[in-house]
Amino acid sequence: MSPAPSYRHAVSNRRLWLSAFVPALAWALHLAVSYGLVELYCYQFTRMGDAVAVWALSAVTLLTLVAAFTGTLFCYWNRRIILNRTEAHRGLFIATSGAVLGVFMIATILMQTLPVIMVPPCI
Repeated sequence: MSPAPSYRHAVSNRRLWLSAFVPALAWALHLAVSYGLVELYCYQFTRMGDAVAVWALSAVTLLTLVAAFTGTLFCYWNRRIILNRTEAHRGLFIATSGAVLGVFMIATILMQTLPVIMVPPCI
């Protein structure tokens, strides 16, 4: 009789950690690229106008939201796989923490997008 499979056979450590860090990396990318785009569109290319800057910032927001949501979804799926195993305490902690962090990062990206919608970026 073969031994019971551990969570490592179902979910690799690389998959656990990558899915846990993707939402945080998406937020950091959103923050850095947004500041860079405002600098570029408002001070370098002054003839472009606010509309182009808003569309560019909206595209960055959409891409980073998709990345953060994907990482959060993978954390949730990893957690569901790991819950069926008995000795998966560490993996369960990483998957649960990644899912909670992902939800927080999605909310953070959305909150950082509110000023783009409400205030012109090139004041």
